[in-house]
Amino acid sequence: MRPYPSMMCILLLSTACGENESAVSTAHEGTYRLESLYINNAGCESPGANGLTDLAETYLVIFVDDVVGTEITRALSCRSIEDCRMLRMAYASVQSDLAPVLNFSFQTRSGARLVGTTQSTGFTSAMGVCRDPERTLSILEVPEANRVTIQSTKRVGDSYPETNDGFCTTDLGAEATADAPCSYQIGLSAIRVETP
Repeated sequence: MRPYPSMMCILLLSTACGENESAVSTAHEGTYRLESLYINNAGCESPGANGLTDLAETYLVIFVDDVVGTEITRALSCRSIEDCRMLRMAYASVQSDLAPVLNFSFQTRSGARLVGTTQSTGFTSAMGVCRDPERTLSILEVPEANRVTIQSTKRVGDSYPETNDGFCTTDLGAEATADAPCSYQIGLSAIRVETP
């Protein structure tokens, strides 16, 4: 695992929950309208508050993307059907200054179910400690034709010492978050309104 000094590195894990099929599936591609969105910033004991009330980006575009030679499936929020088309084209042209409010990536697949796992190193501090490593698990399912649900949870681990060389690594970040309680969750459902 290549370490990165003085910054946070996020690793897209290629396997999760025992699944190892590619997450490339054009069956999910298209533009969706959000039907529900719930966010819990305090934990995962309940769905949380309605997140649609103040959200301007009430659409979702799902597409296959190439990340350094590896194809993954992305789900990104957008303001309209046209905005979703432009967002998809921007990612295809490797535009890097995009920041959709909702941003999910999926690396593995089991049937119609997609799974995405990311692991961060945490942030380097001046005290030789790596702070707030995070592990996120996102699952996309298809309960019926043209409808998807996404459930995403996050765990924040304890701080841990940098390596002797002064690095924070995703391996050590993973150890620090392994037993951390769930601290955040988001759940949504959306219906497809346009196919590619």
